[in-house]
Amino acid sequence: MSILLLAGGLMTMTVSAKQGSEMKVIPYPKKITTLPGTFQLSNATRVVVKDKTLVPLSEILADGIYRHTDIKLKASSGAVARGTIVLSLDPTLKEEEYTLVIGDTVEIKGGDYRAVAWAAATLLQLIETEGGKYYLPKLSIEDRPTAQYRGVMLDVARRWHPAETLKDTITLLWMYKINYLHLHLSDNQSFVFPSKSLPKLATEGRSYSSAEMDDIVKFADEHGVTIIPEIDMPGHAGSWVVKMPEAFGTTDPKTGKSRSVGIVNMVNEKAYTALDKLIGDLADVFKSSPYIHIGTDEVGAGGLIQLPEYKEYCEKHGLTEALEGRAHELYLHFVFRMNEMVRKHGRQTIAWSDFGGAGTPNVTIPTNLIAMAWTGSPVNLAQKKYPGEFKSEAQRR
Repeated sequence: MSILLLAGGLMTMTVSAKQGSEMKVIPYPKKITTLPGTFQLSNATRVVVKDKTLVPLSEILADGIYRHTDIKLKASSGAVARGTIVLSLDPTLKEEEYTLVIGDTVEIKGGDYRAVAWAAATLLQLIETEGGKYYLPKLSIEDRPTAQYRGVMLDVARRWHPAETLKDTITLLWMYKINYLHLHLSDNQSFVFPSKSLPKLATEGRSYSSAEMDDIVKFADEHGVTIIPEIDMPGHAGSWVVKMPEAFGTTDPKTGKSRSVGIVNMVNEKAYTALDKLIGDLADVFKSSPYIHIGTDEVGAGGLIQLPEYKEYCEKHGLTEALEGRAHELYLHFVFRMNEMVRKHGRQTIAWSDFGGAGTPNVTIPTNLIAMAWTGSPVNLAQKKYPGEFKSEAQRR
């Protein structure tokens, strides 16, 4: 339904979401009020920022307009004049909430950096052309996300994607206002994260360099997209358990040589020392992410029961059910220790929900861990008080 309003002789129209086809904006904003006339884009148009933190966005917007139109806009911090696009922060708006007003000037205001990024993407979607000229329809938009977490997962361990492909993906996420990119960085096939502390883990020919990874994170941050790194463990770790059996495997009592056991050896204390370094590296590279994903799906721990160090470790940590042959308790203990480790490095843990919200008298998975439903019911996880929403956060910079 449309509502017609008369205000000072000026007719405006508030367009409902059902009429989204009239304005090609995805996702469709909460409110659009159309106005008569257009704002023409030309080489004389400038992009002005009111806050220096928005300079990267002014350059991204100018580049996006050039790609759409071949019009080269200048980004500056000068005075606002007719024909200027203005980017600013507005503390009265909430995180990710923005307003976009297109009149004789274009005024974008956002509650935070990310909100301004979404508004810039909306502006690009609004560009129209006729007779070889490019213009924007005059209107005002008020928008904010419906869901706090909007994410895409990309598996770069099983199927390699070069850095430029990741940047193309991030650009698409920005255009569609998807705020998280979940990167699955390790699996049986390869380990693609460039760990400075554990360089032997990298799979030759299929691992990003440190410079590439830093550049990808910076590119994502500037587009309002936060990367969530996932290192899948203790299962799905074949490639790196083989590379460092001394840390993640076991020692053959007959030969004294290190050997892999297929999954992270959860009764090898050296594994936890190495994983602490790895988590520290993740926290250092992905500074803008409040989260680190530790995997934990599809783990068969029964093979560890026969290891000579199994009994000693379980006795030391009071894992009585594991001592009786129920290795699932050892797996729960591993998830607990990894959560403590991630939190020590100032991040919140995410894990696949194969632990099922279960526990034993000796081990309980704390509810400060975010559980992503992989197997089992998300309703069950919610009933057990695992977080159903991601915490609100301003991007780390």
